[in-house]
Amino acid sequence: MTPDGRRDLIRPKGEGLAAHLIASTARLQAGGGTATGFFVTDQLLLTCAHLIPKIAEVGQRVTITAADFEDVGTVRNVFGADGYPDLLCVETSGDRRSDAWVYLGPGATYGDEVYAYGYPHKRTGGDSFYGRIEGVSDVGTGEELLKFKETSVSEGASGSPLLNHRTGAVCGMIRTASYRNDGGRALPAEVILELLPEVREWQAENAADNRE
Repeated sequence: MTPDGRRDLIRPKGEGLAAHLIASTARLQAGGGTATGFFVTDQLLLTCAHLIPKIAEVGQRVTITAADFEDVGTVRNVFGADGYPDLLCVETSGDRRSDAWVYLGPGATYGDEVYAYGYPHKRTGGDSFYGRIEGVSDVGTGEELLKFKETSVSEGASGSPLLNHRTGAVCGMIRTASYRNDGGRALPAEVILELLPEVREWQAENAADNRE
């Protein structure tokens, strides 16, 4: 833990939270479309299935471009491509060995400051987003989403990791922009970890390699 009580599992030596988040994101290309993805292990990325609908099925090939890595990966899992949770998993070819991956952590609450980085359509070189957690939408429906505000989410930013500054962990994945582009909604980290228990286990085993 850091002196102010935050988890430090997301940070490698010499880097801050935001810098490490950026290093853990990637631009994905397939089927004529593009998307933002982010590493949750050294080999596995997550993104939104709706961003590249033509390849939203297991076995499809995806070009991955990250800060220190280029590869052609394969779609490993698809969850709810036509609705909730809208999650797609891409696995690299196995040649990547990097500590640039993000720690998924629950516990986002009202007022938490959040930061995201992704590759929207009009900023293909990357763009940042900063806002605050407003609450949870669709409570009790089984399709809960984190709601955040005080930022403008650009088209194509879905799939970006949402970093919680209080906890030091990624609390969700951006899915949609809100009405009039005031904030947006994100798939909670809790839901992702329930769908991918192997990611929870991998992160627990490898957390010591990803901390100061």
